[in-house]
Amino acid sequence: QFASYSDPKPTSKAFASDDHGGEMHLRDLNPAFELANRNLGKPLDILGFDTCLMGYMETAYQVRGQVNYLVASEELEPGDGWDYHAFLAELSKNPGMSGAELSTSVVQTYGRSYQPGGSQRGDDVTLSATDINRVTEKLVPALNALGSHMQNNLSAEKQAIETIRNATQTFYNSDS
Repeated sequence: QFASYSDPKPTSKAFASDDHGGEMHLRDLNPAFELANRNLGKPLDILGFDTCLMGYMETAYQVRGQVNYLVASEELEPGDGWDYHAFLAELSKNPGMSGAELSTSVVQTYGRSYQPGGSQRGDDVTLSATDINRVTEKLVPALNALGSHMQNNLSAEKQAIETIRNATQTFYNSDS
C-alpha cells in the first residue's frame, strides 16, 4: 500500500541529479507547494518534468492535493526535451487555457516536434498528462486492491502473476 502523506520517512523518487552527487527528491517540493497553495488558495494547475523517468504514479501520488496535473515522461527523454516555443505560442493565443488544456498542449506539441519534419530529433519519445485526482481517487485504491489480492493468493497464482509481469511493457527503469 502507498505510504501515508504524514509518514515520517516517506519514500520519494529522486530527480535533478548533478555531477557532484546531489539530487532533489519529490518530498523536497512539498514545502514549496504547500506555500504556493496557501498563497493561491488552491492547488497548482500543473507540475511538469522536462526530465527523464518521472511519469510514474508515485510522482503523482507524492504531490496529491497540491497539484492537479502531472506532465512527465515514463521513459528517457531526448536531449532536446519539450517544445517550449510551440506550447507557449498556443498559450499566448489562449491565455485562459485550463490546466487540462495546457497539459494536453504540452504533450501534443512535444509529440509533433519529434515526428518526421518536426523541429527536434529523437526516437521513441513518451510524455503524458495525468489527472492527479483520478490517480488518487481511482487508480490507487484499485492498485491497492490488486496488490492485496495478489499477496493473499500468491501461492496459488504465482506463476500467472510472473507470466503477466513478464509480458508487461517496460521502459528504461524496468522496475516501474
